[in-house]
Amino acid sequence: MKMVLKSISKIIQLFKKPPLTERQIIGGIEKAMPLGPAKMILTATSQHNLLIDNSHLPKVRYIPKSDGSYVLEHVLKWLDYDEEIPDEIPNKQDKIKILVDCVNAIIKEIRTELKKYNTFELLKFLLYKNEAVVQHQEYGKIYIPARIACFSKYKDISEEYHQAEDNIVNVSLALRCLIEFVHAEPFHGNKLPNDDDVDYLLALIHQMIYFGVVQDSIRFDIDNPNIGSLPSGRLGISKDFYTTVLSDYSSSNRQDELLDYVDNFHDNFSNTENTETESETSKYYKKVDKAFIKEWGITLPEIYSISHFLGEYCLSQQKSFCYLTRGELVNLILKESTFNKQKIDAYLDVVTLTSRGEIDKAPKGYEMPEIFPWRYNRKLSHLKKPLLKIEDPGQETVYLWSARFIVKSARNLFYQFSNATLRVDSNHLLIKNLIAQRNNLKGKEYRNSVSQWLQENTKLLVIPFEVKIDVKGTLKADKNYGDIDILAIDEHKRIMYSIECKNTRQVKIMYDFQRDLKNYIHKQLPKHARRHTWLNKNQNKVIQKFNIKNENYKVISLIVSSYQLPVKFLNHTELPIYSFNEIKRSDIFG
Repeated sequence: MKMVLKSISKIIQLFKKPPLTERQIIGGIEKAMPLGPAKMILTATSQHNLLIDNSHLPKVRYIPKSDGSYVLEHVLKWLDYDEEIPDEIPNKQDKIKILVDCVNAIIKEIRTELKKYNTFELLKFLLYKNEAVVQHQEYGKIYIPARIACFSKYKDISEEYHQAEDNIVNVSLALRCLIEFVHAEPFHGNKLPNDDDVDYLLALIHQMIYFGVVQDSIRFDIDNPNIGSLPSGRLGISKDFYTTVLSDYSSSNRQDELLDYVDNFHDNFSNTENTETESETSKYYKKVDKAFIKEWGITLPEIYSISHFLGEYCLSQQKSFCYLTRGELVNLILKESTFNKQKIDAYLDVVTLTSRGEIDKAPKGYEMPEIFPWRYNRKLSHLKKPLLKIEDPGQETVYLWSARFIVKSARNLFYQFSNATLRVDSNHLLIKNLIAQRNNLKGKEYRNSVSQWLQENTKLLVIPFEVKIDVKGTLKADKNYGDIDILAIDEHKRIMYSIECKNTRQVKIMYDFQRDLKNYIHKQLPKHARRHTWLNKNQNKVIQKFNIKNENYKVISLIVSSYQLPVKFLNHTELPIYSFNEIKRSDIFG
């Protein structure tokens, strides 16, 4: 719009009238079209976010239900058991065994299909499809808040989003895992890939992930579904856990995501970079860079810089994926940047995925869970290693990547380090130490953000510091009861809130469900319950210490986590648990 008004201004000058000033143009736009999500026309460009570029893309294609049904109807036949599978498998180990066998049978079927293709040609086809999914997901962060602002009175945009998100998440994960499988075990067939046949491959991957998730839920004592042979010839698995616990957990997470999309809407239109100049911040990131240089040979910003350049290079070639020999790739980066060969070699070491030889075998030095597609945050995932090294006998080795995904991968590295979830090799002690420090730092930042939000959006009296309950603490006690992260008082309703802030990560796999469950049931919640009991008995100490009006307060202790905690969906908890976004979108402190 700014460019349109500038053009109109030039036309005005042709008639010897005074042109519009820069101030008039910007002021007019802000008055008539204030920045906000209620827009019928979205003007965000890929200049500030390469991932939303919609050029050189196919249409997003979801996994057809018919292909999934075909896999489920045939998987027991692929097992080829001598004995008949009972209507109900009685014990845990036998349930796990048949699920593992189903996974292996599907891998065998995938391998049979992949032998028909040339690996390089199939990978190019898959990367091209995956680029459409990446763009669709990123653009949704702009499009969905706009739909909520414009149409929420007429349509249930939240439900619409939930239904669409299921499909896009399924195909996104299946595509990434299929790319890993294809690359892991190269073949040299002649069949050309097409959408229908790739749909079948994606359905195989999707059902394999499902069987893997179910066996993990049993292995880690999270669920014990009824499993057995159905009259239809399918393997029956009761889905009570998935239609109640997981469905509620997923729904709550997506409501939180929608709020994030709305809250972060303005960031998609920002024309300025966030430049932090505080000396302490600068000093900290110099320390981070020094550690990564020593152990990786390259910093995270340098990884992002090269990845972004490679993404831009693809699009400049009017493609969504590119491939070059190592020499061509190194020379391209040398020519277009200030990076030296040593730095480029370090970059390639970090982001390159090499073939491991077999789909179902972990390479030397790695454990099997690193290649399980249903596990999250794996060191050998395509998300962690977006540059595919293609070695074909008789041909020169090439490196294959896609424009948006290589940038998404670099962003993910930043995100994981920032949130202390980055996994590195055990010998990278400096980086591991930094990640441990990030946990403490992010915990304090999160606590402060919750405190600030409460001060700005509620009428609570918020104590500005953590309140220690101990023999020599802010509140004197017979022993150490720990700190109250946020003590907040509603003097009108006579409610005393003891708020525990937990900077958590989004739990996505059964192993983390199990760890979360044990941590909170056996460790965290009992500790908070003891503090709650002490506060109930010693309200007078709080009232005297902070000069609070009135007496006889009701004490409410609660946990506010940065992401939804699965424990609240799995068990009845003594203390209420909310995600931060749940607090924002509800009236808990009203």
